[in-house]
Amino acid sequence: MSGEIPLALTEQGKVMVPAREVFQALGMNVVWDGKNQAIHAYSKAGSVTPAKPSDRKDEFSWLEDMTVIRNVGPFFRQQGQKFMLAAGGHQHGIAVALGENKEAEVTVRTDANYRGIEGWLGVEDETMNSSGAYVLTIYADGNKIYESKPVLPATYPHYVSSNWTGITSALTVKFNVKWIDSGCVGDYKGFTAVLADFKLIKK
Repeated sequence: MSGEIPLALTEQGKVMVPAREVFQALGMNVVWDGKNQAIHAYSKAGSVTPAKPSDRKDEFSWLEDMTVIRNVGPFFRQQGQKFMLAAGGHQHGIAVALGENKEAEVTVRTDANYRGIEGWLGVEDETMNSSGAYVLTIYADGNKIYESKPVLPATYPHYVSSNWTGITSALTVKFNVKWIDSGCVGDYKGFTAVLADFKLIKK
């Protein structure tokens, strides 16, 4: 389909063709999710143009740069240093100090200008010895669109994909984090929950 010779397994009577080539030949959009090592293919009425990646600055807004309507916690942005999650640095994002049985939330204006959200969930390494964990829930105009698995200290960050967080018509988006018991031994209950490198993807 691309003019290249596909891999042929003559002894098995099979021809191997890249999945991307097959989907694109069928007029479907293909998005490569390198973080999860997965390919997402979908049809888009009236268009066969492949979906654009979200790593260009003019195609998304950082969460910390959005207009905030409500901030209970409060959430804060890092100044002059990176958030550290499982020894990995993240330049962008917001965080909140969360105590036992507490929750926090921040609401931002989106004005129906965005189509999805992506980023990383983790616990700041400075509080890695906590026995607590948290769950992130995202609401679009008050409707729940995403709930994470428990996010524990000292574990690899959880990736939130824009494929799971459709917000096309949303005027506002709320991020709620709630403390839960991790079931692990810890020196203290509280910790700093981090929404790292969170982007709102433009339409």
